[in-house]
Amino acid sequence: MGITNNCARFLFHAKEQHVVFENTLMLGRQQLYTTENELMEIIPLEYHRAIGDILSSNYAEPLFQTLGANQVDSVDFSSYEDATIIHDLNVPIPQHLKMKYNVVFDGGTLEHIFNFPVAIKNCMSFLEIGGHFISITPCNNQCGHGFYQFSPELFYSLFKRQYGFKMVLIYLAVEQPDGIRDWYEVINPDVVKARVTLRNSNPSYLMILAKKEFEYDLDLKPFQSDYSEVWTKHSKENSQPSKGYFASLYRKLFPKPFRDFIYRLKSGGSGLKEIEGLGMVNSKYYKKISKK
Repeated sequence: MGITNNCARFLFHAKEQHVVFENTLMLGRQQLYTTENELMEIIPLEYHRAIGDILSSNYAEPLFQTLGANQVDSVDFSSYEDATIIHDLNVPIPQHLKMKYNVVFDGGTLEHIFNFPVAIKNCMSFLEIGGHFISITPCNNQCGHGFYQFSPELFYSLFKRQYGFKMVLIYLAVEQPDGIRDWYEVINPDVVKARVTLRNSNPSYLMILAKKEFEYDLDLKPFQSDYSEVWTKHSKENSQPSKGYFASLYRKLFPKPFRDFIYRLKSGGSGLKEIEGLGMVNSKYYKKISKK
């Protein structure tokens, strides 16, 4: 677990989005993997005078203090890196840790926790109202790094009004052979009513910023957006026998390849094409925003 120059750049980007870092919690005590020259290139000019302080430790507390933190805690299963809170995130956190922090930062921990639903609920519970969840996590081409690689759909389905959150942004960062990471804004699948897929061969990360709007105490039960839409449509069809009958007849009379072809015609085709540096995607769903 550690903060690279790309992670540091995203944290300063979050600061520009009015994130308050006053009380910050790291998942795992984050080490710092960046250099003075890299920081000079990626962080805003007004922070350059603090670079010496940021690099004064192998860990990331000074970086978060530069971002405005008065308190920087870390939570881990083990005390081997002197985390301030020892807790197994596979199990729910105790009451005294709930709604305590302005920021919860996951810099590469959640993919290593087996019981992800409990771990992500813990992250939500750590935050006070108005606080922010920030995550940089594997998305593609890092099989074996952890238990999981995540899709944008998962986080869009979790950080929504239904569960007390508002998604601020999701970026995809693609690592190029020269080490440079390009950033792409990822569109919500529920908005475009399609699967926002990606096929490429470079290590790719999701960078997530979400804001807590109210406390949600019940279990998380998200569904993938396209399935939810199909189920809702099916339910409506069943309540109107004539439409349900013709839909059922259509499925019986025409084979699936033909139905898929008709669907692509109606939806304007898949729109997939190879984009250099990104991969095989629908370009409408990925917007390049910068390059460093």
